[in-house]
Amino acid sequence: MLKITVKHAKTERQETQTKVIFTTTDTVSEIDEHYIEKAPGYLLFSADKITQEAELAMRDKRIGVNDQGQSASKKLRGAIYEYWFEHINDQDFEAYYNRAMDKLIDKVKGQI
Repeated sequence: MLKITVKHAKTERQETQTKVIFTTTDTVSEIDEHYIEKAPGYLLFSADKITQEAELAMRDKRIGVNDQGQSASKKLRGAIYEYWFEHINDQDFEAYYNRAMDKLIDKVKGQI
């Protein structure tokens, strides 16, 4: 988990996505930069300083991320990402995701 203090700089609404840009005066190491560029993640933005209790809850794997209201495909992608992050993460997530989906699709086709 990367924790930095940010200021909103710009929001760009595009056809298929929205780009939200933040700036920071905090130092971001090369390791952290690689970590955040490697795969999708979750962003919690709060104008109030995040309490130590809230940070500990976010780090607690047993609590997990609330996926209510997400489509089934987003829930599945999130589950594959969590598995990749915990067990694999030495290879590109997108490549891993595509292979995992291909295997899952082949398995479902074989049961039909």
